[in-house]
Amino acid sequence: MVIAPPSKKPDGSAYEWVNPMFSLSIADALGWLLDLLKNHEASRNARTHVERRAE
Repeated sequence: MVIAPPSKKPDGSAYEWVNPMFSLSIADALGWLLDLLKNHEASRNARTHVERRAE
């Protein structure tokens, strides 16, 4: 079960965010996540050797 805006309380009033969603800044990414993304990008851009198939 998810209870979040615009869900209704049993009395009919609406749930509200304690801190409006856009009033908060985005947290910095954790180091391990940045490393993972950097390594993934590096491996995506790496050249790979592909053997030529005989025809």
